[in-house]
Amino acid sequence: MRQAGYRRRVRWSVTTLLAAIAAVVALAAPTPADAAGSWLEYRYDYALGYAQPSPGVVARMAMRNFSAYFTFPGCGSEIHAGKICDLQFATTSNPIRVENTTATSFTFRALPGHSEGANRVITFSFSYQQSDQQLHLGVWSRGPWTLTAQGSIDSGLARNSWVTFAGNLITAIRNGDYNNFSGPTPGELSDSANPAIVRNADGRLEAFVLSNGGTLFHSWQVTPGGGWSGWFILGDPSWKFWSGPAVGTNADGRLEVFVIGMDYTLYHAWQQCAGCGWSGWTGLGSPGHDLMYPAVARNADGRLEAFAIASQQDSAEGRLYDIWQTSAGGGWSGWNDLGGKLNSPPTVGLNRDGRLEVFALGTSKGLFHMAQGCAGCTWGAGTR
Repeated sequence: MRQAGYRRRVRWSVTTLLAAIAAVVALAAPTPADAAGSWLEYRYDYALGYAQPSPGVVARMAMRNFSAYFTFPGCGSEIHAGKICDLQFATTSNPIRVENTTATSFTFRALPGHSEGANRVITFSFSYQQSDQQLHLGVWSRGPWTLTAQGSIDSGLARNSWVTFAGNLITAIRNGDYNNFSGPTPGELSDSANPAIVRNADGRLEAFVLSNGGTLFHSWQVTPGGGWSGWFILGDPSWKFWSGPAVGTNADGRLEVFVIGMDYTLYHAWQQCAGCGWSGWTGLGSPGHDLMYPAVARNADGRLEAFAIASQQDSAEGRLYDIWQTSAGGGWSGWNDLGGKLNSPPTVGLNRDGRLEVFALGTSKGLFHMAQGCAGCTWGAGTR
């Protein structure tokens, strides 16, 4: 008789590992007679106690330094799709194949000879959960029912095995191990956004890059001209963007970064003091049109001015818009229409007399430019 799938969901906070290990949850397990030929499935969820680094960074750390963190030895220092290895537990043999890897997960399939039987599949996935603002390790095991698999659940072996894995990851995150594995890989970088590099007030360079998933990462020199930090998500990991970044420097030395959100409006975040930590994301809206290609420059009087172009899907396609600080480091104006028919990211330069001048390619592929009438003043007509 085929029994309905046996499922179990438990959320464990691993911040205090002993409490998690000691917790006991009753299982309504099918008997071997009733479960013959049935499907056996369980899920566990472990909070890892930290909001950063990103789930992708933790997944890379786990997969590229596997033997340092995983509960059972036998797969070597790194895993990849297609790898076959024998996980060691007590005196049992547990051959598995790495069935699949993604940016935030990896999946094993048990092979013939595995102590829990062949063709059971287990996925380890990493995510950021808004509910508690923490990284989580999710474990999902499923496959044909076997007495040994049932026993590992009933005895708590499965749960405690992954508590150990989660605990090892917590220690690794606390120790900063992810710095050796952090940042988006080349395949994860957006091909529609260039990285931005800017110098902090103390001389340290800082780099900003957008991933294909819309996450904004940044990394910085630890000392001026020296080595680099790992990659970190700027702000709340749940925020996603599709165009940018552009970075300006305020009159007091604070960096300020601008991006276009998934709603096609402009967002910005800023250092809370020169070279310090960052604010959260704040919206600057739009001029009533979908935006792309942000740019930013600083006026002669210290006020930042941001630029963006109406997207190709908008009725105002190609028009250039600007918005500016009403005082150096202060609040922002409304949007202003500078016109044009442009289809490339704008680039802004500062003339010797303090006038900003913006350049972009037009739909005819010619180079167009427009300059302020005087330093910090209104803009003149665009010319080719």
